Amino acid sequence: MDVEATSGRRHRTTQSAQHAGSLYLRMGAIAFGLGAMIYSGLKFGVFFEMKREAECYAVLNAVVPILHIIFTFFQLYFIFHNSKTCIHKYKTVARFGLMHMVAANLCVWVSYLIKETLEELGEIAFRQSAYLSVLNNSAATITKVTIDELQEAIENYYLYHPACFEKMVLIKVSQQLSPFLFPCIIEYSLIVSGIIFIMWKNVGQGSPIDEGTEVQTRGTGLSGGLRVDCEHATAGLFIGLIVFVLTLINLIIFFIMINEKDYRENAVVASHAFEIVAYLVDLVCIVMSLRCVQQLRFADEEGELDTLLLFIAQLGVFMYAVFSLIASHQQFHNIDAIVIFITNVTKMIQASLQTVFILDGSRRYSDIDDEACKQKPGRQIVTYLIVSNFSLWALSTFSAQKVEANTIQLEFYGLYTWTIITHICTPLSIFYRFHSTVCLFEIWKRAYKPKKA
Repeated sequence: MDVEATSGRRHRTTQSAQHAGSLYLRMGAIAFGLGAMIYSGLKFGVFFEMKREAECYAVLNAVVPILHIIFTFFQLYFIFHNSKTCIHKYKTVARFGLMHMVAANLCVWVSYLIKETLEELGEIAFRQSAYLSVLNNSAATITKVTIDELQEAIENYYLYHPACFEKMVLIKVSQQLSPFLFPCIIEYSLIVSGIIFIMWKNVGQGSPIDEGTEVQTRGTGLSGGLRVDCEHATAGLFIGLIVFVLTLINLIIFFIMINEKDYRENAVVASHAFEIVAYLVDLVCIVMSLRCVQQLRFADEEGELDTLLLFIAQLGVFMYAVFSLIASHQQFHNIDAIVIFITNVTKMIQASLQTVFILDGSRRYSDIDDEACKQKPGRQIVTYLIVSNFSLWALSTFSAQKVEANTIQLEFYGLYTWTIITHICTPLSIFYRFHSTVCLFEIWKRAYKPKKA
């Protein structure tokens, strides 16, 4: 006899108790998803501006961006609405579908990584070819062989022939915005893959509930009004805002000076010096926070998704730093190389200690009877670290896109190799700062709130 038939029909889904991404992480997925859709929208617009010639006009170049926009939009809706859902019916189909979505997002990640890298290599080759063609008319040292090699590079790397882009407006806009929109695709794919992977693990977990039984779900906390307890956080917030303003000033000065040949070296040194100071201040704050949160209680719980995303993103930070350390170590006679070496050493130490603090702090909680519940030890420092990581995220997003800022690495690895390295590592490094901000905010909100029995 069918047990399920005798006991009544069951709910096909229930709410999972396992952490499948905080609201702030899902809001980040929406922000990055919007950036990814804007990126594809620009590519779709470029298609209609192209010449109607066989080598330029391929229908797939319009179909793929549209499909990517549709896929991104509906997937965003799916994870925002169902990220904590636990499926109890058609479990094999559900597991297959969810794992297929994970694989699809990883494929999108890899395909756009390769495509964007090839396009930038093609643009570099095209600019160098045009420059050498001009010099060839007045200097015998530039040979035709060099120009032919670059033309071959253009054909190998460019997804379209450069002639397709003559007198086009959108292609220029797309090229200028790509360094900022392209990381959104990587970060979006990473967040969504992690959330869907947790959903895949939750399939069949727990017990189905009889239909007619009230299913208790967790609200977003917005129905009764949004209340944020900012006690013991004001000083950290305002000190962090000062650092954020200094970061913006540093970025403005950097972008002005980097375009002036006489001040380019000073711009690089000043920018890295600011990063060193920021990392050292963060290091002191992290050590102090680790000591302060010891007064809170420790729960043996693990946010698997946050831990997974944090380690993957930190891999990008370490890869970028190690490649930079190798390049700068070979040129210690140069002040730029010394500053870059110190910057990347402090970056690796700061990221390592911060990850340790996040993993420890995310398991901390307060009890209503504890003195720590009233004193909120370390909350001012956590507030500062939230704003500081947001500032470092802005710094990484904008300054890392400027090729001139990596002169030491360019000389050591060469333009093409360093372009590939940055396209792999930079999006992950940027995501590390964003996700650290999300995790620190979760600590700020949850660790100092009395845990309900």
